[in-house]
Amino acid sequence: MATLPHIEMTSLVDDLEPILQSNYGYGSVYHYTETFIDAPDPCLTIEGVGTLKYPLDEAEADMIKSAPYTPCAGGGRRLDPKAVSISNDLLLWLRDTVLEPVCDTLHIPDTEEEEPHLRLHSVVFYPQGSRYLSNERSNIPDDAVASVAVALYSSHCEGGELTFKWGDMKATLGEFEPEQAKGPVHTRVIGCFIDTQQIMEPITSGYQLILSYDLIHPSPEVTRSALIDSADVEDDFREILRRWSTQQYMLGVPSPPLVVHNLGPHTLYDPKALAQWGMKVLKGPDTPKVACLQPIVEELGFKIGFATLTLNRGMGPETCDCEASKACDACAASGHYTDSYYLSGMVGLDGQELFGPGLYQSNPNPLVSELAIIPSVEPYETHDFPPLAADVSRTIKITTTALLLFDGRDESFIKFHLNGGIPLSWYKSDTFNRILSYSSTDHAKDIALNVLRAFQDPVLSLSRPFPLYPRATALTLMSKAIRWHDFPIWEKSAALVDYFIPAIELEGIKKALMEFGLDVMRETLFVLIDNNYCFTTRLDLIKAVSSLFQHSLAKRLCDALYSHAMRTYNAGDPGDAAALVEAMHNFDNGSKIMLDMHLGQAEPAFWMQLALYLHARLILNQEQEARNRLPLDKLIDRCVHACLPLWTPFRDI
Repeated sequence: MATLPHIEMTSLVDDLEPILQSNYGYGSVYHYTETFIDAPDPCLTIEGVGTLKYPLDEAEADMIKSAPYTPCAGGGRRLDPKAVSISNDLLLWLRDTVLEPVCDTLHIPDTEEEEPHLRLHSVVFYPQGSRYLSNERSNIPDDAVASVAVALYSSHCEGGELTFKWGDMKATLGEFEPEQAKGPVHTRVIGCFIDTQQIMEPITSGYQLILSYDLIHPSPEVTRSALIDSADVEDDFREILRRWSTQQYMLGVPSPPLVVHNLGPHTLYDPKALAQWGMKVLKGPDTPKVACLQPIVEELGFKIGFATLTLNRGMGPETCDCEASKACDACAASGHYTDSYYLSGMVGLDGQELFGPGLYQSNPNPLVSELAIIPSVEPYETHDFPPLAADVSRTIKITTTALLLFDGRDESFIKFHLNGGIPLSWYKSDTFNRILSYSSTDHAKDIALNVLRAFQDPVLSLSRPFPLYPRATALTLMSKAIRWHDFPIWEKSAALVDYFIPAIELEGIKKALMEFGLDVMRETLFVLIDNNYCFTTRLDLIKAVSSLFQHSLAKRLCDALYSHAMRTYNAGDPGDAAALVEAMHNFDNGSKIMLDMHLGQAEPAFWMQLALYLHARLILNQEQEARNRLPLDKLIDRCVHACLPLWTPFRDI
């Protein structure tokens, strides 16, 4: 079988970037706005109030104020659309004059079987003097593909405008000039691609009535995603995912790509709304983009999600090589800064949680690679910050919403690789042990290896946002590894706590020795000796090994113990000599084992110090040391000979 050619990670991102950045031809046609001076003046019949003839005067406006209403922010009045009837001449005019250009502009296709139509969903009255009275809507029906708002001004309107907003996008009807009030009343129309949330912000110096319609297309073939013509984009995207899934892209180490696409420097969706509604929260061009990508992603086994992406850029003396007395403006401008990225609130298209709760932090970004974050616009370029003082540091923080893209087969791996990807309760031994017990052996081993990767990542371990539980996890995994007869997992679990014997527990080491055998664990025993600072702990391990296996291994472990003591003493720490003697006091045949050590090249001062401690022990505890007197004397004699150039009085001992 031929080997697939590898393409660098940069190629994957380079290929995806134009697709994720593109608005699919939607950016320039997301709304329709027009002002009409020949629109008919409608008659409105309000239940319980009567019939009003447009344009409104003050008396008719007062009549509207007497109608039942639901308050809007700032004093606006939302009337019940079921209680309002509009004359047919306005409805016919909307159908004949407005509907066609709205559909053409928004690329809503026309079908022979069914024709689009308008359905009134709200009537909002804004009194004179209303300014920025937001009317927010989030309950969009499934059969609606667009919104059309008709603004009707009063006959003595002195000015105003109407703005529709969603995300960082907006459509605005130009300001209504006072002199225009002297001529025919202007009717203004906004048609926009529909969202699950719209905010209408009018400014008026007269009376203004807003009729909001849903544009309904009965044909099931016409959906909101039909607003885009993206055949070429879809083909390119499908081919990129195919190459990704067959690993023609180099996936990188230690984790597979988790591509993070920043939707925009000012695009931030409420994480709670994302968790509740998923992709229904999307606005503007984000909606057709995801609608286009979703079927291809699901077809090829990939997944899309969302997350809150926080970008922190630190600048100043702490982030560059300049001296504190020098200004760092030039350094910041030339790239002397540190970036960190945080992902939180990860959810899928359905709003379900991805990768477990918590904060996913990287500093710098090891999510996969620094290249795996695709910003739609460099967010720092959109901010004008004052220059830094010479000794001042600054952190710029920008929060946006990001689109996540990853291979579904890698979801479990990514979950454990990302910092904090496992719920904290999993690290507690009882819960974690239960999870492993309920899993098949192969699946449990995969979980164990993923947990070890998450703990041992050299970058992530420096930036954990909360304390983890390595000892409880290590004990659980070592216990399971003995049951699975899997020494690599046992050894990696021991490394999780730096081979610290009190954390691993001596009894656990003895069980591992009996399960895996001396030949498998021989080198690990020497690592355990070398990584523990307490001589008592080390000699306890030697005693355990001596009781299980031959005496020669204990001698070799003592050699390792001596070598470590010699190194620490030569480095200026004489405490090992005292600890060595103290440990021998409670260790059967300790002096004899020490005598059997192969004495290498050591500083005479080390042996002098050891002899002093041994001599003090004999004088202070003569009765207690009587049984060890002979081997102690021999050991002292050996120490004395080793340090003769420095210490002559010991000849009398």
